[in-house]
Amino acid sequence: MNAGTGYKVADQLSATLPGEDTITPGTGEVLTTSFTAGDGLDAADETLVGVASSSTTSISGAGASFDITITGGAVTDVQLNAAGADYEAADEITIFASDLGATTGTDLVITVATVDEDTISAGPDVTITAAVSTIA
Repeated sequence: MNAGTGYKVADQLSATLPGEDTITPGTGEVLTTSFTAGDGLDAADETLVGVASSSTTSISGAGASFDITITGGAVTDVQLNAAGADYEAADEITIFASDLGATTGTDLVITVATVDEDTISAGPDVTITAAVSTIA
């Protein structure tokens, strides 16, 4: 350790230490999903890109979006478009039939199967200030 030189008693020294990174176990970006949807949608056959949730059971998850294919009045495919953050496995993401362009039919329910738990958040930095009390 280098103590430095030229200090006088009562000099103020300051150092900033980086905050600690934290991982919230069991939460993260959506990796895989499953979906359930009834039929009876009166929506056109098409693929809707980047559809966000209408509601969710997640306490803190947000930002996931999906590419949704509708064929013959039913949802036939759901692909992850954006993973979002802070979801947990078993969270349910609902997209209302009206958000799929339908006026009749059942809502689409997407269930989060797995998440990427490697999401890291940085904590605040800490600054320490102390006065020099003795000189060796």
